[in-house]
Amino acid sequence: MARAPSNADAPPPPVRTIREGAGPRLYTIGYEKRSGAGLIAALRAARVDTLADVRAKPKSRRPEFNAGPLRALCEAASIAYEPFPTLGATERQMEIHAEGDIPAFRRLYRARIRRSCNAEVARLADMAKHRTIALLCYEREHEICHRGVLAEVVGARIDARVEAID
Repeated sequence: MARAPSNADAPPPPVRTIREGAGPRLYTIGYEKRSGAGLIAALRAARVDTLADVRAKPKSRRPEFNAGPLRALCEAASIAYEPFPTLGATERQMEIHAEGDIPAFRRLYRARIRRSCNAEVARLADMAKHRTIALLCYEREHEICHRGVLAEVVGARIDARVEAID
């Protein structure tokens, strides 16, 4: 089993407020340029108790971020791991992202989750009312990742304060 790092002396991670809200706090985090230990340390410092993996395919070129090893890292740190693959971006949306058309990517993703993912968005929003959740995907920058759109939609639904862990 993977061992979770201690965060007793770790400073809190830098966060940026994306949305003000009177409800619960919802975080987003990317694992780009992070180690597994660094990810867990940032989650612990933000007091996240549930990691919502919002990748369509929870696989990575970096094995520690594949679903199984990532779940083990989370469990060792007493962080719940919840996969939400239906909330991931589609292959076509990822092609548009790779082409650099971020506004089109965000628009298409928002339209798809509103049209066909309402039950999963509602489940995520309900979880966020009772747990401190971080939405996880690869991109380091919240603004160019689909999780940024998802955080906006969920945040508006429950009047959450949305913060990006940098």
